Amino acid sequence: YKSLDRLSGERRDGMRTRSFVLVIVLHFLTAGAYFLSILYGNDFVSNIISAMGTTGTAGYLFYVNHHSKDFNRNWVVLAMAPLTWAIADIIWLVQESFLGINPEDNTFLMYWYILPNLFMVVATVRYVLHEKWRWDTAQMMMDILATVLVGLGAFWCVFITHMSGLVFTTHGFV
Repeated sequence: YKSLDRLSGERRDGMRTRSFVLVIVLHFLTAGAYFLSILYGNDFVSNIISAMGTTGTAGYLFYVNHHSKDFNRNWVVLAMAPLTWAIADIIWLVQESFLGINPEDNTFLMYWYILPNLFMVVATVRYVLHEKWRWDTAQMMMDILATVLVGLGAFWCVFITHMSGLVFTTHGFV
C-alpha cells in the first residue's frame, strides 16, 4: 500500500487523497452507467461512455507517469493502450451514429482495436526484462503454471465444450 500512498500524494490536509478517491468513484460510476446502457440496449450512450471511460483511464495512467519515479516510459506505453482504444471507440461512434456506416465492416478499425493489446504486451515485456532479477524463480514458475492452467480451463469451458456440443448435435449423437 506504500505505492498507493505515493501515487495518491497524501498531504497533511488529505486533499490529494480525496482527489484520488473522487477519480476512483467517478470510474465506478462511469462503469455502472456503461453497464446500464448496455443492459437497456442504448448503443449511442454506451459508445459515448466507453470512449469517456477509456480516455479517463489513459489520463489517469499519464498522471501516474508524471508522478512516478520508476518506469516512466513504461507508464506511457501502458497509457497508450486505453488511449488507442478510446480513439477506436470514437471512430466507431462516429461511423455508427453519425455516418450510418457499419463499423464491423471497417477492417482498419478492427486492426486498430488490436493496438491496445500490443501496447500492453510491450509494457509487460519491458517490465519483466527490467524487474526479473528481483523475482524468485520458483514462485514465478508456479505463477506461470497457475495462469496457464486457468487459461486452459477457460479455453476448455468456452470453446471445446461449445464446439463438441455443436458437433454431437449436428451429427445426431445426442
